[in-house]
Amino acid sequence: MILRNVADLHMHSNYSDGSCSPEELVRLAKKKNIGVIALTDHDLCDGVQRAMAEGKEQGIRVISGVEISVEYSGGTLHILGYGIPDDGFPLHKTLAEVREQRAARNKAMLDKLAEQGVPLTLEEVYAEAGDSQVGRPHFAAAMLKKGYVTTTQEAFEKYLGAGGAAFVKRFGIQPADAISLIHEAGGVSALAHPFTLNQAHRDNLEGYITELREMGLDGVECYNCEQTGIYRENLIAMAERLGLLVTGGSDFHGGLKPDTDMGCAILPEKHTRAFLDRVPKG
Repeated sequence: MILRNVADLHMHSNYSDGSCSPEELVRLAKKKNIGVIALTDHDLCDGVQRAMAEGKEQGIRVISGVEISVEYSGGTLHILGYGIPDDGFPLHKTLAEVREQRAARNKAMLDKLAEQGVPLTLEEVYAEAGDSQVGRPHFAAAMLKKGYVTTTQEAFEKYLGAGGAAFVKRFGIQPADAISLIHEAGGVSALAHPFTLNQAHRDNLEGYITELREMGLDGVECYNCEQTGIYRENLIAMAERLGLLVTGGSDFHGGLKPDTDMGCAILPEKHTRAFLDRVPKG
């Protein structure tokens, strides 16, 4: 079987919020005839070596990756890093701090909920998260199950949302710092799923991505299952105007996001080759 020289550069394992092991992701890529994949778990690279080892067995090129959550006013902003070494760089120390701060935030939210007469245990919240990284939606699901609220929206409005009684601000990295840390580790940076940006930045997408490029951004995820048709074409044209790499991936989470299949957004051979020319080997 000759695998296609196309890529899916955005997927998650059960090390963060996916349901598949790193090895299962590689085997699924082979089944789908995808020659290049990147494992981009949230704020950690722990599963990459397992994926790479399986990639050698299966004839799949596995790119080491990470998806970093960064500070952003409104919407979601994630920066993808590719070609990241195992350790020994400030990026890994910073990501460990992010994870530690996330754990501290979860504890602080539990304490605030208890003060409001809405006691939960961390085990109850973990039960809702399953293999996923714990977040506020899992708090809301646990609250709903225990009858403290009648809807998830109520949980966020009263307790978990900004201004809510149990809200705790998340520790985050600034976009420029995330990009700099990726570069310091020898990697390549890309903006993940631009459609999740807030409305103001979607209305002036090229202006905002130009700002990120000035911070050192290397590429834009133009191929994504939620970005199709003319929107995708416009993203590709914009990336090329700005001299940025065109990247893409499914944002596959396995059974935890069943409507999104691996390979639903394939990076074509032309852009895969350009990406591989830039990303460090190994």
